[in-house]
Amino acid sequence: MITSIPTPPTSDLQIGGFTVHIYALCIITGALLACTLAAYRAKSLKALNSSTQITPSTIWDALLVVLPCGILGARAYYVLTMPQIYLQDPAKILRVWEGGLGIMGGVIFGALAGWAFCTHRKIRFTQFIWCVLPTVPLAQAIGRLGNWFNAELYGKETDLPWGLDISRGLYQAKHLYHPTFAYEMLWNLCVFAALMLIFRKKWYNQLLVIPSYLVLYTFGRIFIESLRIDSSEYILGVRVNLWFAILLLLGSSIWLAYELKKLQRQKVPVQALTGELLINELVPSSEDDRL
Repeated sequence: MITSIPTPPTSDLQIGGFTVHIYALCIITGALLACTLAAYRAKSLKALNSSTQITPSTIWDALLVVLPCGILGARAYYVLTMPQIYLQDPAKILRVWEGGLGIMGGVIFGALAGWAFCTHRKIRFTQFIWCVLPTVPLAQAIGRLGNWFNAELYGKETDLPWGLDISRGLYQAKHLYHPTFAYEMLWNLCVFAALMLIFRKKWYNQLLVIPSYLVLYTFGRIFIESLRIDSSEYILGVRVNLWFAILLLLGSSIWLAYELKKLQRQKVPVQALTGELLINELVPSSEDDRL
């Protein structure tokens, strides 16, 4: 009978005299899988409408820009929200392999990089984001495995059978802790499945994928964040990340409601909102091209 989940004994691999950090492998693996799915979605979108500007090669080209910017943004967000760790030793800012990436910063910087890429290539950002964003939670989920190998991002003490036995890392205590990184990994997989199902076809309003992602992700993140006990800055006794998640949930909920209400005013068929009616069955191709 399983009474706890052990922490991996190491966070890196030694291959031919080189050190390979498992955390980095998880991030790269997640990004490659997400990009493969996004490229498939781009191919499907092109098949539905030949005027679509996005192609699979476009997605892979964008990865070279979006991934580094996303990592940079994730690191910047983490450093800014956890300054006490880096003020004493600023050199630690560069040691990304030790952990410390704030996914919210990564998503923001990644989205900005994607927008800049689309602007440079003269590609419609809404088409790009429709292909890419539903696959992002999959990359997030796989990346969270890296936190397990780094022995980080655990929650409060627990006596549940899936509590984590931490033999190294932040606490090294004789207690079991909530595996909050695993909770978020599972939640991200649920968000991934939901977005892939909902946005399986070309919607009337491709922009809806953004508030939909934010609402789903931040809803789960709020509960998970409330369990975490790692170092954090606090505002009015509440973790900064929790405040940010709450504000994002409120803002994206308003945005999503506004977009849905706007579609109702335009009398868009319900089938279009569920992805059962393709855009080229609704409007002329010239109007479709504006999305």
